[in-house]
Amino acid sequence: MKLVSDVLKESHFIDADWFELGMGLNLPYPGLASIRARFTDPSQCLLECLGLWLTSANNRTWESLASALERMNQYTAATLIRNTYDDPASQILQHYSDRISQVSLTDSYKVPLDDEFKKYLLRCFPGLSDDITSVDAALDAVERKCSIINTAPLEAITNHYNITEAKKMVQEYKKSIKEFCSEIKVKFMLNKKLSLAVSSLTCERVEFVLEWKPDEHTLDDIRRLLEKAFEDLGKRIIVRSIHRGNSIIIICYAPHHLLAALLLEAQDNLTVLMKEFSLIRLTIGHYTVYNKRIRYKVLNNECLAEEIKLSDEEEQELKTLLDYKEGSIFEQDKQLNIIKKRRESKLKVKLLTKGKLINKIFKSKKSETQYFRTSLLMKAGREEALVEYKKEIELLQENISITSVQLLMSQKANIEKKDQCTQSPPQVDGIIEVPIVYADALMDCTGVEPSHLSFKVNDVIAILNMTDDDWWQGIVEDRIGWFSSAWVR
Repeated sequence: MKLVSDVLKESHFIDADWFELGMGLNLPYPGLASIRARFTDPSQCLLECLGLWLTSANNRTWESLASALERMNQYTAATLIRNTYDDPASQILQHYSDRISQVSLTDSYKVPLDDEFKKYLLRCFPGLSDDITSVDAALDAVERKCSIINTAPLEAITNHYNITEAKKMVQEYKKSIKEFCSEIKVKFMLNKKLSLAVSSLTCERVEFVLEWKPDEHTLDDIRRLLEKAFEDLGKRIIVRSIHRGNSIIIICYAPHHLLAALLLEAQDNLTVLMKEFSLIRLTIGHYTVYNKRIRYKVLNNECLAEEIKLSDEEEQELKTLLDYKEGSIFEQDKQLNIIKKRRESKLKVKLLTKGKLINKIFKSKKSETQYFRTSLLMKAGREEALVEYKKEIELLQENISITSVQLLMSQKANIEKKDQCTQSPPQVDGIIEVPIVYADALMDCTGVEPSHLSFKVNDVIAILNMTDDDWWQGIVEDRIGWFSSAWVR
């Protein structure tokens, strides 16, 4: 309550706008109306409104408060809250701390602490008061000592007394923290308070300086750093804050009585810290365990000799590995050259074969094209010759028809002369009758060819040529042509 009130005062929030703030926080209207009816002082109304929000609302987060202020155009207050308090770690801690605090202990849980477990808590947190006699008091004290990423003391109490509800929430919290630590980058946690303040009288300061880039590492890397540096003792380390200078500075705290054990563990794991975590400097309490700027300064000569020995062995291993790699690379180059030559020869043979096949196909196609061209020319010549032949045949037929008419007329003249010489021909009204064959048209006929005779039904056709049984030649008026004998009678 005090923290939220101080933030609003610092951002010059007007107390008289408390009702609008309550509406923005989705507080029930009857509760706000009750506050307005019972109090007249705006400052008191604001405190009652915040109390209602912190005790009954489901959205008790800094982000919801900042969003409500932003909707009221209180941008200064919203920006201050987001920059100072609204970070992912605070959201997770606030969410689960509210849930854990709501776990109600039954009478069976409200039992005195046994001496053995009380000694365990005092060893973990020497600053705890000796007058803690119940589980409730121990939970309150330990919860204040837990860090965002380390809930081991709280988990120990819940497991020891088999507090089922709390155990489930602790497991959910650990799962969320695991996901959070594997995803959130270090750059988002710079200059943030990751745990409550600790007393220098009961804890020693542990400071890591790492050659890291904040956007390339996550909180999970810090957890692994503590595990590698102090192994099982890493669970007793509280991460206080992360800062950035020329490199990343991680400030932690550990109990006084663990100082010697932490120094020994750090010495044993110093090489791993330098290689895997780019350690620049490690300070535990007032003692500098390692400083990169001082050439491989360590606690004693044995550690230095061991590191040199390890370095020599690693150098020898690297040389052996390098020789092996060089030999392997030479063999690989040799094999690659052989494969390359084989592929080139195969490609040449393939290209030559393909070229010959293409030439063969080209010549074949060329011969076919020439043949088709010659055939086409011959066909065209034949068609032209046929057209000429057809014209000549039509001309001959026309000449034959004319000759036949002339011959017929000549025969008629000869017959007339012969008859005149032998006897006098019969006359009808003064006209001499000459015997000739005539035929009547049975239907209309239109000639298809120029040599055909066209006529209409009932036309009388004089027959000029009957040498063929199917096609006769005749004359109608002044038209001469051939027609089918089936069309006349």
